[in-house]
Amino acid sequence: MKKIFLIVQLLILTIIAATGQENQKANPLKGSIDAQRFVFVPRTVLPQSMSSRMVNGYYEMKITKDKITVYLPYIGRAYSANIGQTAGPLDFEMTDFSYTISKGKKGSDEIVIKPNVNTTDVRDMRLSVYDNGSAYLSVNFNSRQPISFNGYTDTIKEKKEKK
Repeated sequence: MKKIFLIVQLLILTIIAATGQENQKANPLKGSIDAQRFVFVPRTVLPQSMSSRMVNGYYEMKITKDKITVYLPYIGRAYSANIGQTAGPLDFEMTDFSYTISKGKKGSDEIVIKPNVNTTDVRDMRLSVYDNGSAYLSVNFNSRQPISFNGYTDTIKEKKEKK
């Protein structure tokens, strides 16, 4: 009888330990998101009035505390033209912005990024990051159709200095 009781106790402890490890592994990017040090990489682009498309090439949105670097494709309609502009509407850097995090549905982190200075046509960017690292980005403009992306988030890799 004591052996059965001991086996049941060990089984319960093993289940509790395994559950605790799963919770710790649930969102390895949580620290990077809170520290504003991660990158969003799109896999598909979802234009408002067209069908979704796979993203070819390397595009990303890199987020750090002091700067956001955006290099993403844009497919959609512009309501006003910017004469002489050679870069795309989602090819810019911004240093003056607001960054807010809140809890979303299904345990996701909802991040809202708004430029404080009107240096770009972007009104706001809303990024939903899920526990498995997948993410959904929605970009709203002042004079263009909105666009969305499905993709994933990753930590920013540190560059090692050679000695």
